Amino acid sequence: SITSDISGFTGDEATRRNLKLLIRSLS
Repeated sequence: SITSDISGFTGDEATRRNLKLLIRSLS
């Protein structure tokens, strides 16, 4: 749900990609 909120907030694919990478590194 966090990613969906951020994607709806920014609506930027590049930002979503960076966030996904951050989430992967955090996991």
